Amino acid sequence: KELGKPTSNEGIEKFVEWLDKHISKHKAFLVSYNCEYDTRHLKNWFSRNQKDLYKYFYNTCICSMSLCSCRYDRFLKLEVCASNLGIQIDSSSLHTASYDNSLNMEIYKKISRKIRA
Repeated sequence: KELGKPTSNEGIEKFVEWLDKHISKHKAFLVSYNCEYDTRHLKNWFSRNQKDLYKYFYNTCICSMSLCSCRYDRFLKLEVCASNLGIQIDSSSLHTASYDNSLNMEIYKKISRKIRA
């Protein structure tokens, strides 16, 4: 355990508590930049801690990387897709969970707006 970082069990308990508070009546869609990778890790994390991922999320994940690949005709790294969409990148923060998640959400918002247009 790194200083200040919760153990896996502490982390899942806090996450499930947050999910219970914010996802009560309906399930949510998981939005990820690489659904296959992220879903596999989330399933394993929930399973190791005797929790049910699908209590909170639909079985289908929305993959921003796939949406981005449709727009640019090839798979791009997270930061390249974001940059192509005009999203400012902080290179020193890349590959941290919270920063990559915020980039993914910005990508999803921009791409979904373009799809609806």
